[in-house]
Amino acid sequence: MLLFLHIVSFNACRIKIDEDFLTVLIGIQCWNLMLMLLLAKMHSKERRIRRWWVRPINYPRETQGIFWNHSYRLCNQQVIDYEEFFDYTRMDVQQFNYICDLVRPYLSKRSIRTPLSVELRMAITLE
Repeated sequence: MLLFLHIVSFNACRIKIDEDFLTVLIGIQCWNLMLMLLLAKMHSKERRIRRWWVRPINYPRETQGIFWNHSYRLCNQQVIDYEEFFDYTRMDVQQFNYICDLVRPYLSKRSIRTPLSVELRMAITLE
């Protein structure tokens, strides 16, 4: 038995499709759908492998706070995690030091109290 499908085209013609061919086509589409669902399920379970539970730059954050952490790392030029430093400042250490040297005369303060360092003020401004 033949199944007639009506396809609207420029000349509005009729195409004859055999039922067995249609059954195979539907089977292939079901198979593709199952594969796509399986791949989506597998992809959703993939997780990023962590390198650290807590990044090394953030270890003292709980005890000393973020400002101490920034000031200690930046003032003493002890950058351990360059990726995290880049995330905080959006520049590498050399660029950060160069900009700090440029603005140091304008940001440095002389007062009785111990002022915030230029590096810390720059880090807070950039963050």
